[in-house]
Amino acid sequence: MQSRPEPERPTGRDAVRRSILRAARHHFAREGPRAALRDIAATAGVNAGLIHRHFGRKEQLISEVIEDTLESSTRHVAANGAVRSMFLDSTTQTDFVRMIAWMALERGPDGASPLASAPHRTIAEVRGAPDTDPDRDARLMIALTVIYGWSVFSREMLSAFDVEEDRRGEFEHRIADLLAALTAPEKVANP
Repeated sequence: MQSRPEPERPTGRDAVRRSILRAARHHFAREGPRAALRDIAATAGVNAGLIHRHFGRKEQLISEVIEDTLESSTRHVAANGAVRSMFLDSTTQTDFVRMIAWMALERGPDGASPLASAPHRTIAEVRGAPDTDPDRDARLMIALTVIYGWSVFSREMLSAFDVEEDRRGEFEHRIADLLAALTAPEKVANP
C-alpha cells in the first residue's frame, strides 16, 4: 500500500495560519462545513490543536477562510470592470466559489447560514454608490449568479453547447465581457 507523502510542516505563526487557511479552503470546497478538522490539520501539516489555538472553533475558521479570500478578491472589486474581474477570478478560484455554494446550502444549529454577512460586504462594494438606474440591482444579481454558478456548472454547460476544452478560455473571456456590459452604468439622457 502506497501512503501519501507527508506535507511539509509550516513553521512560524504566519506560515501555520496560511497553511491552515489554504487547507481549510480546499476541504470546505469539497466537503462543505462538515469537513473534519483532523483532515484539515493533516493537509496543512499541523496538529489539530494548532487549528484551535489559531482559530478557535470551526465556525471561526470558516469565517476567516471566507474573509481571507474576500480580502484578496476585494482588490479587484474596487477597480473599474469589477464584475468582469470577479468572473475571471472565479474561473481560477473555484475552491472559493464551491465553498460559498456549500455554505449557502448549510444551516447551523441555530438555523443561520455559516456565511453570516461575509458576502454582503462584497456585494455592497460591487454595487458602489447609489444609482438612479432601476434595473441595476437586477443586472448585478444576474451577473453574480453567473459568477457563482460558473465554477460549479461550467463543465456541463460547455459540454451541452459542444464547446471543446481548448476553447474554454475564449468563452470565459466572452462571458466576462458580456457580464461587464450587462452591469455597466446606463447612459441616461437628460430630459
